[in-house]
Amino acid sequence: MTNGSEKITRALSRKLVAATTDEALVQVSVFVAIDHESLPLSSFAARAAAKNAVIMNGVREVMTHVQKWEATHGRTIALAVMADEGSVNMGAPRSLIDSLAATDAVAVLDVPETKPAPRTPSTPLRLGARR
Repeated sequence: MTNGSEKITRALSRKLVAATTDEALVQVSVFVAIDHESLPLSSFAARAAAKNAVIMNGVREVMTHVQKWEATHGRTIALAVMADEGSVNMGAPRSLIDSLAATDAVAVLDVPETKPAPRTPSTPLRLGARR
């Protein structure tokens, strides 16, 4: 097991440096480690099922790690599991982020992707109308 600093992206490092205190919550995406070489090549379905099992086991390990951290520190962490992406999004203090980075179940920690708000036209379009 390593100290995990190589698993923290530059973008997340900048967020951690900008945090006012070590206890300030920083939004983070924790991506589960997947060894693609160990997945079966027999069929697409078998490979997908094996990948899903690896993701679920990794998410379970991350959740267990967070629960242990919560019990030790007397705090709770709100999180969202993004199973299709193999990630867990949460607001976490630096100590939890560093602790997660040191676990083998985690591949990388990054800032969550922010999706732009859906674009709405300034004037509604009417079907069949001529311009």
